[in-house]
Amino acid sequence: MATACTDTKGSDHVIEYCCSSCEDEAFSQVAADNCKLCSTFYCFQCVQFHGKLFKKHETYGRDELNQWPVTKVTQDVLKNCRDHKHEHLKFYCEDHRLMCCNSCVVFDHR
Repeated sequence: MATACTDTKGSDHVIEYCCSSCEDEAFSQVAADNCKLCSTFYCFQCVQFHGKLFKKHETYGRDELNQWPVTKVTQDVLKNCRDHKHEHLKFYCEDHRLMCCNSCVVFDHR
């Protein structure tokens, strides 16, 4: 599963991919590449070492983000309700064109 570094810029909450190797060592480096075979993210420095050790592995850079897996943080944002963090989005309100959890349906989308 992909991991994410989070940062706050103004009022925005920015989610970035983290280098898996650096994260194991308690560093927070933004990932520059992803190796699908290893299921691992690498910062610019770590991908250099990975390339030397695993010459046949194909890595995908930031220009190929569509090849990268979705982070767990992103998956949680997509499946969990914004107002009720521990509830999953299970319903669709056609009037408001919104995904809703159980609580939202009962109180806000009758």
